[in-house]
Amino acid sequence: MYDRTIDRMSDSASEFLVQFYLHSPKLSITVLLAAWLILFFFALWYFVLLPATSNNLVNGSFEARLVGWGTGWLEDFPAYRGASRLNQYLATRNSQTGQLAVADWRSDPTEHRPGGRFSLLVEHRSDKQSEVYSTLSQRIRVKPRTGYKVRFWAKVDRMEHDGDLWLSPNGSSVAWDDPKIEVSGAGKGWQFYKLDFNSGDRVDLDIRFVAEGPLKVWVDDVVVSRVPAGETWVEKARGWVGSLWTTLR
Repeated sequence: MYDRTIDRMSDSASEFLVQFYLHSPKLSITVLLAAWLILFFFALWYFVLLPATSNNLVNGSFEARLVGWGTGWLEDFPAYRGASRLNQYLATRNSQTGQLAVADWRSDPTEHRPGGRFSLLVEHRSDKQSEVYSTLSQRIRVKPRTGYKVRFWAKVDRMEHDGDLWLSPNGSSVAWDDPKIEVSGAGKGWQFYKLDFNSGDRVDLDIRFVAEGPLKVWVDDVVVSRVPAGETWVEKARGWVGSLWTTLR
C-alpha cells in the first residue's frame, strides 16, 4: 500500500512537470534559469567571498579576554617560554644592562568599540631602549603567496613618541617589522588602521603588536582577511550575468 502511494505521488509529480513545461515553456525556462543563478551566486559567496571576508583571527575583539593570543614564535625560545605562557604577553630584558620591560597587556571593559564589551589595553611603562619591549601576538594559518589585509581600531590615551606601538604580520626574527603599521595620535579618540601584506612562502605567521616606549593605548576589533582574488571572479560573474541577460532579452 505504501509503495503504491509513493508511485502515485511520483507519477503525479512527473505529470505535473511535463504539463507545466508543455503549457508554459517560457516560464519553465525562467524558473530553471532563476534556480541556476541562485545556485551560482550561493557558490560564489560560499567558496570565494565568504573566505575572503571572514576573520582569520580568534577573539579579535578581546571579548574572551586574551584567549587565542600569546607570543607566537617567541615561545620557541627557552628563555621566553615560561613568561610567555604565564602572562600570554612577553616583556623582554636587555641582554647588556639587564633592564626588564615593565608592561601590562589585558582585556579591559572601560573602553571599547560599539557593539562590544571589552578591548585590549596596552600599558608599557619602560623608557624606549634597545631590546626592551613588550609584545602580544597570535599565530594564524595562511595560504602561501596570497594577499591579506589586517585592520584594527586603536585609541591612544598617551604615547611619548608616535609609533611606539606598532603591528606587523611576521613569522620570524628575519622579518621582525617588515611590513608594519604604526599607531599614533594621542587624544584623538578611536582611529582606524589598515595594512595590506602578502604571505610569501609561509603557511603560518604572527599578527604581532609591539610596544617600545611609555604609552597607554586601547586596541579593538582586529581583523585579518584574505584579499579576495575573488574580486576578479565577481567582475567576471557580473559580466557573465550581464551577457546572459542581454541574450535572453
